[in-house]
Amino acid sequence: MAALAALPRPRTFAGGAARRRLRSVPTQAGPVVQLEVGNPLQLTETMRTRLLAAVRALLSDPGLKDADDPVRLATVVLVAKSKVAANYRATTTATELGRWVGLKSSRIAHHVLPQLRDRGVLGSNETVSAAGRVTGLECWVIPMYRAMHGGDRRHVLALSRVELVVLLKLIEVLFAPGWNHKDGRVTPAGMIADRTGRGAATDRLGLLLMVLSSNSKGWLQLCSGSVDSERGRPAATVARLLGDAVGAERT
Repeated sequence: MAALAALPRPRTFAGGAARRRLRSVPTQAGPVVQLEVGNPLQLTETMRTRLLAAVRALLSDPGLKDADDPVRLATVVLVAKSKVAANYRATTTATELGRWVGLKSSRIAHHVLPQLRDRGVLGSNETVSAAGRVTGLECWVIPMYRAMHGGDRRHVLALSRVELVVLLKLIEVLFAPGWNHKDGRVTPAGMIADRTGRGAATDRLGLLLMVLSSNSKGWLQLCSGSVDSERGRPAATVARLLGDAVGAERT
């Protein structure tokens, strides 16, 4: 994905003082890669707008106010993995969810999932094998679940089966952990799947928001207004997409 690049250019004003300003590079900064037909990154404007609105609505839910990025990203992942046929529920484990978020399973089990439950964002039931062993969790994201059963198909979180599939495919190409299917097919790891540990959830969530906020040609408009000159306008743009107006680092 290409972003509007900004380069410093000196200007001279009265008194000979030089001031640096940002200007957009008018030409493509690198080679244009032609995507194959059906590539998850090739979203229609309608689909991109729809998914961006849904993700923003989810992240701005009161239950996620002041939540850290692993908690917020896990919510988006669970929505994308929910199945219409399963009453908008997703089946997962702490280990599997951790691979999607970029954190260890212990962090998911002892911080992320409890936070989601305590905030009233996640409902879950343990799944049990025939032998009585706990095999995972059946999860449903409450804001989305309510929207689906509220009767208003125009609700921003009332995503259709196709929209959920597209969102999941997009997330897969960005940061899926990668796995082998029983039939021999392989789902490759996403672009930044190897970015794990501290800050990984922020990077993954930021990349998703950048893709959904870009135009049909893959260009992301940099934010306007004053920004921290040490961090720069691109960093400020991503920070604002994440809902961090001051550009503070997230954990």
